Amino acid sequence: MSQKSGKTAKSSMISHGMVAQNRKARFNYAIQETIEAGLVLKGPEVKSLRLGRATISEAFAGERDGELWLFNSYIPEYQAACSRVLIAARRASS
Repeated sequence: MSQKSGKTAKSSMISHGMVAQNRKARFNYAIQETIEAGLVLKGPEVKSLRLGRATISEAFAGERDGELWLFNSYIPEYQAACSRVLIAARRASS
């Protein structure tokens, strides 16, 4: 059995769409309104999210200085990232 040259395995990274959702919150609460918002991410966080490794089960949104922030979300460290960039896995994001 030979494989055709030039073919690569399908990437397991998420390139678009929903990266994480809190299914438990949607089960336990009646969601009356949703807001789609962006996050300010730093280098390795983007790759970690694309691998689907975010945890938002304990996260919540709140207002700070007139902006909506995401608190207590968890984005684990991307292992292949450069060690010079240190980013806390659990932090508030605007």
